[in-house]
Amino acid sequence: MAASDQKSFVDLEEYPGEKLDVGELSVLDWLTQSWGKLLSLQARESRSIDYKYKKPTKYASILFGLALLIYLITRLIGLSDYPIYFFTDEALHAILADSLVENGFRYQGQLLPTYLPFGSSFGLNSVSVYLQVIPYLLFGKSVFNPKSC
Repeated sequence: MAASDQKSFVDLEEYPGEKLDVGELSVLDWLTQSWGKLLSLQARESRSIDYKYKKPTKYASILFGLALLIYLITRLIGLSDYPIYFFTDEALHAILADSLVENGFRYQGQLLPTYLPFGSSFGLNSVSVYLQVIPYLLFGKSVFNPKSC
């Protein structure tokens, strides 16, 4: 039997019954068939795997809560004292939030504006101002509120 008469097979080792005939196929046909076989094997495997949500253990939840608490403590202690300055770009959001609340969330007659003026040529995205409304309503005016947000 000549070497050209032999058909070669690609044996998928994990599935010995699955064989792909690559004897007289073009490269494109061989890639198409092999890709199809691999996808069908993957689909067969995915049906056999049991994907169930595993609820975090109580220990993991406690550790996560403790890590979050440590982060917040180290982030927020002394925030109003350091850095020693309170620059205008930090204050502007809180001042505009105060102005919006006092005017019924209207700025120059427009309800819930998308952009707020910042100087003569810039617009300030209002999302950051709207986020300042909640701490302003809960805690009032303070240096701590805009620095913590």
